[in-house]
Amino acid sequence: MYREIVCLFVFNAFVSIYGVAQDDGHITLQGIVRDNETKEGLAGASIRISGSSIGTHSDLSGRFSLGISKPNRDDSLIVTFVGYKKYSEALSNLTSSTGLQIINMTNQLTSLKEVVVRSEFWLKQYSPKDLMEDYTKFYTIMEKVHTGLFNYLSEREWQALKDSSLQLIKYPMTHSEFYQLIALHVGKVRNIHTRYGVTDWWIKQKQNIFPFKVKYFDDRLYISESLLKDQAFPKGCEILEINGKTPGEIKTMIWPYIPADGFIQTSKIADLSDYFSWYFSMFVEEADSYKIKIRTLTGEEETITTQGLRDSFRHLIFQQEWNEKKSSLELKINGTSHTAYFRIEDSRIFKDSLQTYFQRIVSQGIQYLIIDLRGRGGIREGEQVAELYSYLVDKPFRAYEKLEVKSNDYTLFDKDFTYKPYANSLREIKEQFFDKLIDSDDGYYLWQEESMKKLSQPASLHFTGAVYILTDGRNYSASTSFTSLASQLDNVFVIGEETGGEYRSYVSGAMFGLVLPNSKIGIKIATWKSILDIEEKPSNRGRGVIPDYPVPFSIHDFINGTDVVKEFAYKLISTNR
Repeated sequence: MYREIVCLFVFNAFVSIYGVAQDDGHITLQGIVRDNETKEGLAGASIRISGSSIGTHSDLSGRFSLGISKPNRDDSLIVTFVGYKKYSEALSNLTSSTGLQIINMTNQLTSLKEVVVRSEFWLKQYSPKDLMEDYTKFYTIMEKVHTGLFNYLSEREWQALKDSSLQLIKYPMTHSEFYQLIALHVGKVRNIHTRYGVTDWWIKQKQNIFPFKVKYFDDRLYISESLLKDQAFPKGCEILEINGKTPGEIKTMIWPYIPADGFIQTSKIADLSDYFSWYFSMFVEEADSYKIKIRTLTGEEETITTQGLRDSFRHLIFQQEWNEKKSSLELKINGTSHTAYFRIEDSRIFKDSLQTYFQRIVSQGIQYLIIDLRGRGGIREGEQVAELYSYLVDKPFRAYEKLEVKSNDYTLFDKDFTYKPYANSLREIKEQFFDKLIDSDDGYYLWQEESMKKLSQPASLHFTGAVYILTDGRNYSASTSFTSLASQLDNVFVIGEETGGEYRSYVSGAMFGLVLPNSKIGIKIATWKSILDIEEKPSNRGRGVIPDYPVPFSIHDFINGTDVVKEFAYKLISTNR
């Protein structure tokens, strides 16, 4: 069954661009991406050149500047932004003209097509009455509780989203249709801690799961590991099609639903790669079988048809995370080069280890310290940010400026909420969180938790050498807070990718789970905003910590298992030494 769901807003965006010729044959494209109705700039729009890795994002006002080399003159300019139709124009058309060009994009209703699903779970129908109850509860709770709801989503956009959704739910919907609608709302909020989920029943059922672990490079998809015993495709084989869809088409279908902070792309691509089979099943197809076209390492094309991996997502994800699990902390010291490598997988054991580790680092005369915060894990809690940071400074400091909470009405947390792991009951929520709120008179309440906001003292051991922090898109939340705080120091340098979390604040805190009463769709809602005691940078709003040394990761590095970020750090240290 197929049914087109028309939702969101009527958009008509245009891009104004003009080319400036350079003496060396390069072209600089400068322009602004904006909404044709509101005339407002679109911050965080993706601007890239087809067939290349050249790209950028629009700033807070929608403006961008992009350098184009002569070999790319025959390519196209691609502009994308969630909720808008993709814009594409040949560079030759843009650079051959002078002055300001205004390019109107075609009017288009943003449409969601029902997922091709076959299980009764997704095809279950809900009446308009049940849909209205669930949707009203969802948006009411989001408006009253979510502290970062309007950080990157204007109230006008949210209202338009509500209006069109309320028109949709006047008619019956399947579970998959309503699930997509809720998931799209969550994606629009642009907060990595606000998530959606399915019932335990579905995630526990054995299904035909896409049988490869994968990694995306732009719109191209490569095999990381085969999960099928009888299909020995090595790492680095390229997937060209899955059931007739290209990886680029699949990415476009899934991309709007992946939660991420602000306009950060690194965490979204990491999430898509890590949980590809999950996203494919939810937003593309719950397939009975897979017809997969593959390009082997020798360049030959081969098509296989397989039922897939017969397993449950719960077991698959558990296995994946278990196989990748490392020791909580790892410290390697090279006395000859006076270098220490400190990898943090789980900061919750700092209390037992951190002082011991820094005693070794300082006592052995280490001059260069690499702190690796890449991958899942890293620094888990806000108070551990100050704990690690205290070893890098020699005077008192305050890690967080304030913690904002939108509502002090704990009665909103009723029977449809789950409380763990932050509390076991409504009483605990009241005592641990809401009783500690003070009205700030500016529309928010401040959480008076001294362990987060207090003036912290430096540790008894103070590392004075150069510090290199390794980051990627999985570095977010408290890990990004530490990275951002430490990067303000003159002796600290960030290497790798833009962090997956915002550079100055993150919305998380007591992330309670709302289970909608009829559809049983779950939404994890972030209820407070932690703001670092550092300078606000309006030009970087919605972005992570930008590395001092960006290190690209190629398909060849992927195939060979080369840790180019770590290698770069050691080369940089060797050069500086």
